[in-house]
Amino acid sequence: MWRLLDLGPVPGYTMTNMYEAVGRAVSEGRSPNTVILDHPEAPFVNIGYHQLMEKEINVGFAREKGFSLVRRTIGGGAILDGPWEQDYFVVVRRDDPECPATIPEFYGKYLRPPMYALRGLGLEPSIRPPNDILVGGRKISGNGAITIEKANVLAGDLLLE
Repeated sequence: MWRLLDLGPVPGYTMTNMYEAVGRAVSEGRSPNTVILDHPEAPFVNIGYHQLMEKEINVGFAREKGFSLVRRTIGGGAILDGPWEQDYFVVVRRDDPECPATIPEFYGKYLRPPMYALRGLGLEPSIRPPNDILVGGRKISGNGAITIEKANVLAGDLLLE
């Protein structure tokens, strides 16, 4: 059994921490596998786990523009998140038969729903291995994964503009 949490617009800190809380609950068996849908209520700078903030972004400029600076627990590059995207998180317990054994298989399985949605909009998406979705040769979706105790999490977004 799965559940859907459709949260709508949320602050950047909520977006980057919700999958952590749900991941722990799924890992402990307190919650079923979960899909989380949300999007930022306002633009914010989202910094990858392994990045040095001061080397990746102009902190003074970001603050001057009123952007929150949020570090996520998933790696990858710094991005400007905002209301122009739809974010999704798939949280699945690793011992569940629904959870593929390898990360490439995990991406392959759980990137199918956003690909299907894009096709439904009349677009022709493709995957640039291991985890980017392209339309017309341009990246419109970045995805990452993290293990939280006994759960795997896929985190991704679809640019709407």
